[in-house]
Amino acid sequence: MTGRPEHYGIDANTGELWFEPDNPDDCVGALDYVFEIAATDGIDTSDFCEIVLLMNCCIGWRGNADMQGGIDVGDLTFLIGYLFQSGSAPTCLDEADVDGSGSIDVGDLTHLTQYLFQFGPPPASCR
Repeated sequence: MTGRPEHYGIDANTGELWFEPDNPDDCVGALDYVFEIAATDGIDTSDFCEIVLLMNCCIGWRGNADMQGGIDVGDLTFLIGYLFQSGSAPTCLDEADVDGSGSIDVGDLTHLTQYLFQFGPPPASCR
């Protein structure tokens, strides 16, 4: 899928390019986004650079393990099935890695349970 996101910018402190896809629910797997950077100083607007970014499927906060939109009990059920009942593997591993530890394990279940039912901290950021 190729797209041109409407929400993007450059972080003034780090110089990093950031963007959010127009429809995060469509973000399953890696997406290719093309940015055309054009000169705006009036010298020569025909010159541009093209940057192709491969974007991770994880958007915003982790925890949407079932990729059904939002973080809810369905994600907890999905993770239990995956870890203990030979359920389907998550489409987006980063979303299922709720605590951002780099692996999907019981710690992710604990984190998600605390967040959903015990006012625990939110899932880790995808960034």
